[in-house]
Amino acid sequence: MKISWDASTRLEPTSRARRLSVAFLVLTLCLAGGSPAGAQTDDERLEASTLKITPREGTRIVWDGRPFGGAFTVSAHSDGAAVVEEVDPELYLQGIREVPSTWNPEALAAQVVAARTYLAWTLQGGRAGSAARYGFDICATDACQVYRGLADPGSAAAWFEAVAVTADEVLLYDGRPAQALYSSTSGGRTRAVQDVFVGSGPLPYLQAVASPDEDSPFVEWEYVLDSDDLESILRQAGLRGRLYNVHVIETEDGTGPWQIVASSSEERRSFDSWEFRSLMNRWGPRLLPAQLPAVRADTGRRYPQVVLSPTFDVVREVSGIDFGSYSDSPYEFRYRIIGHGWGHLVGMSQYGALAMAEAGSTYDQILAHFYGGLLPTAAGEVLPDSFLVGLDWGEDTVIIETDGLSDVRIDGESVGVVAAGVWTVEWRNGRLVIEPPVAYGVPAGLSSSATAIPDGSGLVVVRGFLPGPGEVRLVVFRGDRPVYKTAWVPFGAGPGALTWERTLLGSDAVFGLSIVAETRGSDGSVWNDLLALR
Repeated sequence: MKISWDASTRLEPTSRARRLSVAFLVLTLCLAGGSPAGAQTDDERLEASTLKITPREGTRIVWDGRPFGGAFTVSAHSDGAAVVEEVDPELYLQGIREVPSTWNPEALAAQVVAARTYLAWTLQGGRAGSAARYGFDICATDACQVYRGLADPGSAAAWFEAVAVTADEVLLYDGRPAQALYSSTSGGRTRAVQDVFVGSGPLPYLQAVASPDEDSPFVEWEYVLDSDDLESILRQAGLRGRLYNVHVIETEDGTGPWQIVASSSEERRSFDSWEFRSLMNRWGPRLLPAQLPAVRADTGRRYPQVVLSPTFDVVREVSGIDFGSYSDSPYEFRYRIIGHGWGHLVGMSQYGALAMAEAGSTYDQILAHFYGGLLPTAAGEVLPDSFLVGLDWGEDTVIIETDGLSDVRIDGESVGVVAAGVWTVEWRNGRLVIEPPVAYGVPAGLSSSATAIPDGSGLVVVRGFLPGPGEVRLVVFRGDRPVYKTAWVPFGAGPGALTWERTLLGSDAVFGLSIVAETRGSDGSVWNDLLALR
């Protein structure tokens, strides 16, 4: 591509990095006081610590293939970039994806109240761990509760209805939001909080209760591990010697965690059920990726985890006898791991709630059963107007797309309203390097001056007569959305022309285009209507 104004001004093809630097030049010149919102890197892209994109009404943000409705902040940290969304409670609850929206309405309502209560309890407790480090209030994964952004009102209509029907309702204990834990499947009986989470005191609303008739694939699960394989995992916890046996010591409800005892040729080690489960889930797939998580006999697919819950047994079996062996023992052992349920099993069982709903229970009856008699209460001001959800952290690259107008701040300073487009943010050595969309630096409403480009034209030439010195560039639109812009070209007064090659957009993006010459005089004047296609 060659751009020229008069015979005296010519520029050779510009790289994408150079086009970006021009966009930031526009930002620098247009900011109040003439100071940029961030420094420029060596490749002339914007460097900053934070980028905040707040969508205006009707605009959505797409991240990781999913739409969101709240304001997005990308921030730099020592180990990568963090992505946080500011969202209101109603929008957040609509985006919870803990159970299928096709479930019985009473089970959905019970899940909404549990999720709203858990949110309130989390916010009440303040930030800790990753939340404190990366600046959010609650995470978006099953470590907190699963949140996936904007749901489709059509396919999630029943879930939206459950959110509306239970508006403001939470479970209170001693006047404060309860710790409304829940998990997928109990396997027939939930567990007391003090029997699962070491160090937790007993809470009357988080005690073991029956949960029959769960129609879940994880009510029961089992698989077999060779002794050598189990031994390799236990070595990661420091077990020395050859593994001789592993057995589980069960406790009565409410009397503390189950204990798993591993005996070897050199020592005897004890783990609580949570430690053993974490050890197996962490190291099993790393050391034995071909075997773990194990394959389900019913479907041929793998289980979601190595040890699915804290309710399990480990049974040693003799798999063969070889009296010709020179090993310490002629017996070959293996271990059958037999478990029930999926999740921590404390509080409400989601499949148990579904079973109760299908049997005719209402959502308040379901909640009272699993939470020690607690009933949903309209708590009014228990939740703030908005809060921060941690979507991701430790990332090297973050790509965010907007489909409409957004207000943008960089390092806390407003850089104005930006039209739809893609933001690419790279984390480099504790800083963010930001590549903005094509719309960045293009004034709103400029498309109204654009002229349609005939679909058959390949080389587009724009000519005109300019009354004074300044700069000029071409901006290409599809509808109201900028899709390409050239570098700024200095000019003097008089006639001239700029040329743009249509093929620079690629073969899949060349139809329905219009073009305008954006000009700015050295005296501050703007003449977007003085140029026309040849």
